This record gives sequence, structure tokens and C-alpha cells, in this order.
Amino acid sequence: QVPVPSYQRRSPSSSSSGPLSGYTFLCSGVDNSVNDRIKKLGGELARFENLNCSNSFRKLFFLSDHQGWRKPKYVYAAALGAPMLHVNWLSRIEEKYEEEGEVRVFDSSLYTRHRLPTGLDLFKRSYTLQRASHARDWVRPGGTDGDIFEGMTIGLALGAEEKMWKMTLEACGATVRVLSDIRGGKGQVDVDCCLFNAASDLPPHVISLPLHVTKLVEFIDQTTTPLLDLAWAHQSIIQRKCLPLDSERFTVSLKDNMCNLCKVNSIKRKNGGRLETGD
Repeated sequence: QVPVPSYQRRSPSSSSSGPLSGYTFLCSGVDNSVNDRIKKLGGELARFENLNCSNSFRKLFFLSDHQGWRKPKYVYAAALGAPMLHVNWLSRIEEKYEEEGEVRVFDSSLYTRHRLPTGLDLFKRSYTLQRASHARDWVRPGGTDGDIFEGMTIGLALGAEEKMWKMTLEACGATVRVLSDIRGGKGQVDVDCCLFNAASDLPPHVISLPLHVTKLVEFIDQTTTPLLDLAWAHQSIIQRKCLPLDSERFTVSLKDNMCNLCKVNSIKRKNGGRLETGD
């Protein structure tokens, strides 16, 4: 196990020697002043679109609050296995650094008090807190047994959310096929499952299917390919295991405008947010 570094204070104006030196931070739903405070302590701000498993391992920290557990950055941080902390953790780091002149970046007591859940487990109806042992070693969902979607090929039809979720699924080991990947090919494409956003793209929330859905399904065999709500992938990340592809809770249908009415597990709000059963 890599030793946990500590840093001694040298000069208030020298951010390069601060306690966050050598680490990058991804933030979601926080005040802009947080970015300046991170840089003042020597940390760097990560560009969301440039992150991957390699450059985030043992470097990336995530700051937010538990209410943002469905936001793209939050989900991606959980998929990367990054330490996930409430933004108030930064204030405690600042205080301890000021009082003692040094502070461990991974202070166990501070982490325990400020760790965030990976999300809401819809089966247990409770928030699942990130384990300290996982955070300390940047262990992605699946742990030492391999990534949860390793070896799987997943079709994705999500419109505006597509790029973010492609990055997230790839971080979990999947090969992801979107419409732009397969449009030039011939015949059907073999995928283990195909994911849709049932809260915004499928009946009863829409009268007609959006173009990115109808075009993608032309390339898959709907009779044998599991068609699943996006919540299947999100819940797999939260529970750190690949959930069954035949789960009735996440199965959707594209054929009948009324067929999904009896099992609505999520709704889309006007501000773009998503509420699911258990909230």
C-alpha cells in the first residue's frame, strides 16, 4: 500500500507546497470560491472531459454534497473509485493546516466524518457510503475481481447525456456502442444490452420515441437483446456489482405506448433532474 503523504507548511503564498499538492479535484454543485481555495492549498482542478482511469488513479478527489448523487460528475467519480467527500472536508483541511502546520491529505478521521455515499440503493432504500478502504486505494466498482462491466458490450441511446455515460460505462470496463459508432456498418450489432433513459425518452413520458432511440434500435435485435433503463447501470455502480440483465425492475419496452405505465420507477423534473422510487 502506498504511504499516505503529509505536507509541512512552508509559506502561505506558496501553493505548490500546500497540503493538496500533487492531487487533482473534481467538484460538482459547489461555490466557485471552492476552486480558488483548492488552488491556494496546492491542488489542481480536473477537467471532466479529460479524466480517465489512468490519470485519476491515486490522484483524483471528488467534492460535492449528497444531494448531487445523480449528477454526471458524481456518477463518474463513483465509477472511477475516487475518494468522494462533502465540500465541508475542505474547510476542515484548511483549519487543521492552519492550526498544526501540516495535514494528511487522507486523514482517516476527516474522511470518516465527511465521506459521501456513492448513491441511493433503490433496493435497500438507503444511501450506500463509500468505504474508506476503497477510497484510500481508489478501488473502482468490482474491486479486485475486475470491473463490473468487464467484457460486456453495451448499446447506448441517450441523446445529450450520451458522452458522459459512455465515459462512465467505459470506466467500469464496458465496450460502448453508440449510434455514431455503428451507423456506417451493415446489419445488426451484437450487444449484451441496450440502455435508454426511461425518464425522458420512453413512454409514458413521451408520445413518440426520439430519433436517437429509433435509429439505434434499427441495429440491434430487440427480441433477444435486454432493453434496460439507465438506472440499471447506475444501480450497478452504487452496489458495486453487475445487476442481472433480466431484472424486471429495469426492463423497458419500445413497442407499446402504455406498456411502461405499470412500472414507472422514475420521473423527470422540469429542471432536468430525475427522481426515482425511494427518494
